[in-house]
Amino acid sequence: MIINSANIKPAKVEDKYYLGTLSYTNGQRIGVIRKNGIIIDSTLIIPSIVNGVLSVENITFNLGIETDQDNEKVYYNNASLKVKTYNEGVDILLDKIDIPLELDLDATQQVLEFVNFKTELFKIQDVNIDQTFDIVFQVIVNNSIAQEIFVRFHYKPSNNIGDVNGDGVIDLRDMVALSDYVMQNTPLNKLEFADVNKDHEITKHDVIELSRRVLNG
Repeated sequence: MIINSANIKPAKVEDKYYLGTLSYTNGQRIGVIRKNGIIIDSTLIIPSIVNGVLSVENITFNLGIETDQDNEKVYYNNASLKVKTYNEGVDILLDKIDIPLELDLDATQQVLEFVNFKTELFKIQDVNIDQTFDIVFQVIVNNSIAQEIFVRFHYKPSNNIGDVNGDGVIDLRDMVALSDYVMQNTPLNKLEFADVNKDHEITKHDVIELSRRVLNG
């Protein structure tokens, strides 16, 4: 089995996409663990996760069509997807998915669409700590042949201190939102990112510190 590509599309959060489609292309590897896969290291991971849960709305794998020893094309009749992790701080929420495959003799690849609706993929147990974890997508065809694609997430909430509106960017809008919270008690989307100066209180001093950081780039 040859996995030409894989696409995992995170779901919207409050009608907005934050993290883009997680795309793997044949040959990509995570060098440090010597596995086929990709690394996701983006501040947009944070607003894509709600109460520790990352939901997706599409998971599709594209398989190359091989030939056997008689030079005949090899097609698969069924496929399964298992999602797992080896990290104790993450829970997998997506159960095994089994799908039949239709035979198309003119196709240049077999398309395996496992998910086409919003569904929960995994949950982080402690959303307040920096952590790195792998989500492993295991594809099995004809009940016997399996391959795995690793997606390594670098989850760093510490990088988002000051992103009080939770849009993945720290800018003037966060300054205004934090000021409104301190002066008028206006609710914040991400209160956990409001203690900018880390004195365990949210006051005007956090507004001043956030303003300094934004204005100084």
